[in-house]
Amino acid sequence: MASKKSRSARSARSAMPYAQRLMADQYVQDQLRNAFMKLREAYGRAARHPGKAAEDKQLYGSVREAATSIRRAVGAIQEPPKPKRRGRQVFVLALLATGAALLAKQASS
Repeated sequence: MASKKSRSARSARSAMPYAQRLMADQYVQDQLRNAFMKLREAYGRAARHPGKAAEDKQLYGSVREAATSIRRAVGAIQEPPKPKRRGRQVFVLALLATGAALLAKQASS
């Protein structure tokens, strides 16, 4: 039982930064509000014309805009990717090139 509580507490703690960003970021709130309105519009349109919902281009447009808004909101909430450490690769490559140059110089002497 203790492991379930600790697991749920751990997952709640890991979700806290996302929840804080959701509450603080006006852009995310606007995107989610837009998505909700577009989905409600699409639902109302599908409910009014149930037989033609599969062919309704305005319905598809509303759903597409809602999906785009949700994707933008999630992208804004997520942490930015950590920068890749290319310095190590460049250093190793320079070291190998220097070593190869020294070996070539000694071989020609």
